[in-house]
Amino acid sequence: MKLSHVVFVAAVAAGCGQSSGPRVATVSSTIALTSDDATLWVVNPDADSVTVIDPTARTVLAEIALGPTPTVDAAGRYEPPIKPRALAILPDDSKVYVAGETADAVFVLDVKTRRVLGTIPVAAAPVGVVAAPDGSAVYAVSHEAAVVTKIDPKRDAAVGTLDVGEHPWGASISADGKLLY
Repeated sequence: MKLSHVVFVAAVAAGCGQSSGPRVATVSSTIALTSDDATLWVVNPDADSVTVIDPTARTVLAEIALGPTPTVDAAGRYEPPIKPRALAILPDDSKVYVAGETADAVFVLDVKTRRVLGTIPVAAAPVGVVAAPDGSAVYAVSHEAAVVTKIDPKRDAAVGTLDVGEHPWGASISADGKLLY
């Protein structure tokens, strides 16, 4: 097993088996449940939207457009201007952060109103986003730029960046919030 696989497995395992406090997804994903398992959030890359689902009733509660409806250009080409790739829910279930790959931005959604609160510009092609288990930070991973952006969820603003090797495709954070993979 390659070292990168060991780190990934260790990072995933770090989020399992927590017995106290809110359950937090520690891996960037295209799908996430709120801490009470009441709503499932899913990105729709080709529709530039996020769908909210009631997993018990298996019904769609809302589809949140992240921008204008994507269109086909005069040549018949279709390229979504946002292309959401991943999302992360804060541990208190107040906000959802969505990585918009072709928009070079992270979109901030309000869980209760199911509306876009704003966007945060980040480096080229964000494809992953993960929230710290204590809700103190959100990290966006930009594939094309090979940069990780730290976002302050209180201000919904980028507060720092870190260049990383190669072109990352995802992110995971340790259960204690001290290590970002």
